[in-house]
Amino acid sequence: MRHGIPWSAVALASAVAAMPAGGQSSTVQHLSAGDSIAVIMAGPAVVPHRAPGLLVRFYPYAPLTDTTRLGDLAVALWQQLMPRLDSEGIGWLVLQATDQAPGQQLTIFRAHNYGFVFERGADGVWRRANRPDFTLDMLAGSPTLAVPNLAGRWRITGLQTTELVYMSLAQQGGDLRGEIATHRDCRGKDVRVVIEFTGTVAAHVVDLWSTTGRIEGEFVNPCSNAELVRRLEFHGQIADDEKKIIGPVDLAGVRIDTWTLSR
Repeated sequence: MRHGIPWSAVALASAVAAMPAGGQSSTVQHLSAGDSIAVIMAGPAVVPHRAPGLLVRFYPYAPLTDTTRLGDLAVALWQQLMPRLDSEGIGWLVLQATDQAPGQQLTIFRAHNYGFVFERGADGVWRRANRPDFTLDMLAGSPTLAVPNLAGRWRITGLQTTELVYMSLAQQGGDLRGEIATHRDCRGKDVRVVIEFTGTVAAHVVDLWSTTGRIEGEFVNPCSNAELVRRLEFHGQIADDEKKIIGPVDLAGVRIDTWTLSR
C-alpha cells in the first residue's frame, strides 16, 4: 500500500520550521536544557510502505564529531516535539544534525548530517530506534540525561576462560574509552593481547565497540605485532547501584555472549 502525505505531517512540519525563538534568527529554537539549535528544514519523512513521519534537520552549534552532545540535543528536541507528534498522530521522527549553518547556501559546499530516529511502538511508548530500552519514561522529570561515572577498573565475567580479565574505562562526559589487556599462550610463548574500545554512556545504557586489537610479545615470536580484526560490540545496562553493567556482546557475528562488568 502506498501512503500519501497527510495534512497533519505537512502542518506539523510547517509549525516546526516556523518555531519562534527570538535571537538573531527566527529559525533558532531554545531547548528545555538551556541549549539552542537552528532548525534548517522540516518536512514529512517518507519511506515506502509506511505512514509518513516527520523529518527535522537542525544546526547544533557544535561539531558533528561530538556525538554525545548531538544525542543530548536530539533527545531534548524530541521531548519538545512530543505533544505535537501525539496530537497529530505521527508515529516516527527523524532528527538530523547538520554542519550546514543557518543561511549557508549549498553550492560547492557539501553538508554532512548525523541522524537520530525515534518511533512510537504498538504499546504507545516512544523509543529511540535500535535502543528499545531508551524511552521517554527514563527521562521523566529530568531535562538532561544523568551521566554516571564509570571510570575505573571493571572485572569481566561471562568469558570462556577461567582467568581474571579486566576492562579499564576512561570517561569524559558521556564518551568512554576502554581497554582489555590479558595474557595468552601463543605457539609456546607468552603474549599480551590488547583490545581497545570506544563508546558512550547515557542514563543507564552503555555502548562499547572495539576499535583496535593487537598482540604484543617478544620480537622473535611470530605472534607479535599481529592485529585482531574481529569487531566486538557490547550493549549493557547499568545496575541501580552502578556497581555492575550487564548485557550482550556480539563477537563479530560469530556468537553472542553475555558479559557482566563488576567493580
